[in-house]
Amino acid sequence: MGEVGPEFGITFNPSPKSREPVVAVGGTWKAMPRQPRLLTDNLEPYVEAAKEVLKSKGITDPQVNLTQVIEIDLDGDGVKEVLIGARRFTMPHRSDVLNNGDYSMVFVHKKATGVANNILVEGQFQTASRPEAGLALTYQVTGLVDANGDGVMEIMVNYTYYEGGGARLFQLKGDKAELVLGEDWGA
Repeated sequence: MGEVGPEFGITFNPSPKSREPVVAVGGTWKAMPRQPRLLTDNLEPYVEAAKEVLKSKGITDPQVNLTQVIEIDLDGDGVKEVLIGARRFTMPHRSDVLNNGDYSMVFVHKKATGVANNILVEGQFQTASRPEAGLALTYQVTGLVDANGDGVMEIMVNYTYYEGGGARLFQLKGDKAELVLGEDWGA
C-alpha cells in the first residue's frame, strides 16, 4: 500500500508479479497442504446459504451477489468446506454510507454428518434497525494457509474501505471463526 520503513519491510526475491496482497509464512512445514478450487457452476446452494446468513443478520429480503466461491478441505478430514464471499452496495460512491439491505461478508459453508452449517468469518450488514449507517467495507478471501504448522489451514480475509483497509487471519474453532492475527491501515 506504499513505502514502509526498513524495520517493517520484507524483500521478496523474486518479487510478486501482481499487485495483489501476498501472504508470507516462514517455517519448515508445507504452508499449503491442500489446494483450493474456485467454483463457478451450480452455485444455487451457496446463494441459498448466503440468504440464510443475511436473514439471520436482519436483512429480510436479501439480494445475493456472490463474489467468491472457494472449495477446500481446511482441516484435512476429507470433507471439503466452501468459503463464500458476497456483497451488495447500492450507494453511488464508496465514500457514501450504506443503504438498508447493503452488505459485504465472507462465511464458511461446512457440512458435518450431512448437516450444513454457515460460519460467519467477517461481515457488515446494514438494516433498518441499525441506528447509524456505516461506510462500506469490502471483504474478500485473499489466502488460505497453514500459518502455524498444525495441518489446519487458516483463512486470510482482506477488507478495504475508501480510506484504507486491513488483513485478518482466522482459524475455525468448531462453529466459530476465531481471529488469530490482524493488521489495519488507513484513516
